[in-house]
Amino acid sequence: MSTVSVITNIIKGTYNDPYVLRMVLGLSAGAVAGAQLGALLSHKIKGHSIIRALAACLAIVGVRILFSAL
Repeated sequence: MSTVSVITNIIKGTYNDPYVLRMVLGLSAGAVAGAQLGALLSHKIKGHSIIRALAACLAIVGVRILFSAL
């Protein structure tokens, strides 16, 4: 899905804007670094702690979406 999305945005010329390109590069770098850190920490942290942390992050995102809709 992400590959199709990237190809579609390249064809549409979305990445021609320098702001969007910086944002995409920043998010890509964060995703690569976060994946490595997550893989490292997943061996050191218990499973239920990871689930609680993900639930807390999901709750924060939900609250942000709720407040942005108001």
